[in-house]
Amino acid sequence: MSAALAAAVPLHEVDTTLTEQDFAALAALVQGHLGIRMPPEKRSLVVQRMRGPVAKSGCRSFGEWARRHLTGALTPEVLSQLADALTTNHTAFWREPVHFEHLRDVTLPALVARRASARDVRVWCAAAATGEEPWQLAMLLRDVVPAGWTGGLLATDVSAKALATATTGRYDESRLQSLPAAWRKRWIEPAPGGGRILDGLRADVTFRRLNLLQGPWAFKQPFDVIFCRNVLIYFEPPVRDAVVTHLVAALAPGGTLYVGHSESLPPKWGLVQLGTSTWQRPGGAR
Repeated sequence: MSAALAAAVPLHEVDTTLTEQDFAALAALVQGHLGIRMPPEKRSLVVQRMRGPVAKSGCRSFGEWARRHLTGALTPEVLSQLADALTTNHTAFWREPVHFEHLRDVTLPALVARRASARDVRVWCAAAATGEEPWQLAMLLRDVVPAGWTGGLLATDVSAKALATATTGRYDESRLQSLPAAWRKRWIEPAPGGGRILDGLRADVTFRRLNLLQGPWAFKQPFDVIFCRNVLIYFEPPVRDAVVTHLVAALAPGGTLYVGHSESLPPKWGLVQLGTSTWQRPGGAR
């Protein structure tokens, strides 16, 4: 019986025993496909987070789930379950605001001036999580980029669950409190318990599921701006280097890459540091 057709098992009936062999197999799979290292001390956390997916699949133990899903080719559905359960999707409106301020005051005005004839700006939010960051980027683009320009904003994440939240554009009041009042008034409509992104802005963002470990990616055109914040820190150095190499390749000459405050980039990529965790690929405009 497929996981999609199996009847869910009540959580309290799931055997939470996770053998060393099953944990090692799961850890190797997660590191290989998601780039996240799971040392033995995270075993109890894995048990806690995997209980739901195991029960939902109709299995009554981790061993049964592992035999069903870890002994053959990993399906996209199972990879999505692992990403949902084991990756951290913490984000917020106006998080690390220095990047938004730099984008608003420096990067976008320069792009608008440089690309006045083409009237095209392309932005990629590569770790969209639950959507606060791409929605905020969309608000900034509306404020600075002239009406009628093309290009738009792509938002991606490996977690299908996080993207499902992002695409609804609905957030509790507690999540909206950090959003500047002017933007909230302009772009958020009231909804039970909080608010919802207005349809006029929702049309500006394209959400897609994408695994950063599966680059390079076949984008039609390079991006003028890439936000990939607070995700590289979770990768082992070889994985991080591969991801950064592909990010730089997807960045247009003269384009800007924003990473998290706790993430640094070695000089081997030839990027020019513009400010706090803000990097530019050398070269002329595309």
